[in-house]
Amino acid sequence: MLASGLSREQLLRARLDAIWQHFQQPGQLELMTLAINELPKIPEAGRVLFEEVVARKRETLRQALDRGNQCRDVSAADIDMAALMIPWMIMGVALGLHQFRGIDPLKLSPEQVGKAVTNMILNGIGGVCAEDGAEAI
Repeated sequence: MLASGLSREQLLRARLDAIWQHFQQPGQLELMTLAINELPKIPEAGRVLFEEVVARKRETLRQALDRGNQCRDVSAADIDMAALMIPWMIMGVALGLHQFRGIDPLKLSPEQVGKAVTNMILNGIGGVCAEDGAEAI
């Protein structure tokens, strides 16, 4: 994807959707819960998982975040921090949706929540202002 002609926003949307979809695969959240609980007991296994999976995916996200940042309006440190935190944020939302799926009266679908997560990460809580100058809520 990084070698494609996609814009920064298209690339980030695709990357964020891929992270969300990963956590929607059967068994992934259960595996994540197991890893959270058990990997601290097996540091070597945690290190291997980190180096083989987490670090590579983080670097791909970091490169996507850095694309189109020609003005350097976002520092390298901020990009590194975002690449670290965004997957954790998505994982937390996926875990929350999974945990409360039968209790939450909103009854949002995984697709609705995934789109909302992507939009919030890319646009913030205020969203994108209308072109006519109206303020976002």
